Amino acid sequence: MSSLLPHGSILLAMIFWATSIPAGKAAVAAMPASEILIIRFGLGAVILWLALLALRRTAGAAVIARPALAIGTLAPAAATLLTYWGLLNTSAVHGVVVMGGAPIATSLLAWWVLRERISPWVLGGTAIASVGLSILIANDDSVGATLWGDALCLLAVIIAAFSQTKQRHLGLSHANAIAITAWQMIGATIVCLFVMVFFESWLDERGWIAVPSADIWLLILYLAAFVTAIPFTLANYTLRRLPAGHVALYSVLMAPLGVSASAMLLGETVSTTDITALILVTAGVALPAIANLRHRGARRDNSTV
Repeated sequence: MSSLLPHGSILLAMIFWATSIPAGKAAVAAMPASEILIIRFGLGAVILWLALLALRRTAGAAVIARPALAIGTLAPAAATLLTYWGLLNTSAVHGVVVMGGAPIATSLLAWWVLRERISPWVLGGTAIASVGLSILIANDDSVGATLWGDALCLLAVIIAAFSQTKQRHLGLSHANAIAITAWQMIGATIVCLFVMVFFESWLDERGWIAVPSADIWLLILYLAAFVTAIPFTLANYTLRRLPAGHVALYSVLMAPLGVSASAMLLGETVSTTDITALILVTAGVALPAIANLRHRGARRDNSTV
């Protein structure tokens, strides 16, 4: 039973994360993106700091404040703001498929920023996923999908991938992943507050502050707890117990789960072109993950001979 717990944890995290795009699109239709994120990230930070206090893991947390706050200004702050603004100009289905290429983008940026070795499988997966994204962006069949919205979501993927490489570098020297995430949420909240006060409150006709209805409050609470605090904790728990190749394999589920959630929760139609793009992006992400998993298995078998 204990051996199944990490697998169940990361699977649950992926299910929660897959709902982030349709849930975010529903929320951003009701109130400005930065206002939603101020509440979401602020509540997420509170939940994480309460967890740190409960687990008595606050020792040394101040040491990582500065770099973690800086990372938080990029992701989740800038990346999620761009995603939400993109969702105002594209469909949730398009947003999900574009975001599904994040593992590939992270691998490429880790090679560029951290000088991590890049395998031929990652290059092959990148080529396949790029074809899928090209087909998706060129498709105008989906209702509400525009090139501008898709481009904003793609830029969000690149920023999030760059941030993840920086976070990985920070994680090598500081093991308290919950504290890193908690500081990230504080940094993200500050950035979103700045954007709301000085930009979006003037540019968005809904102004400052749009009062959310009870349904939107529940949606934001869901985003704070089940898309921010809980899945990050589940992922951190899993990464301490499973090889990275196993965890990466579960990320393949993000795109199909997200498209299904968008269709069910928002009633969006999924065209044949969307499905083709989804299959290619999913295959591109799966290729290096499966190859890494097989390589680890072969190496383990050789070590027992």
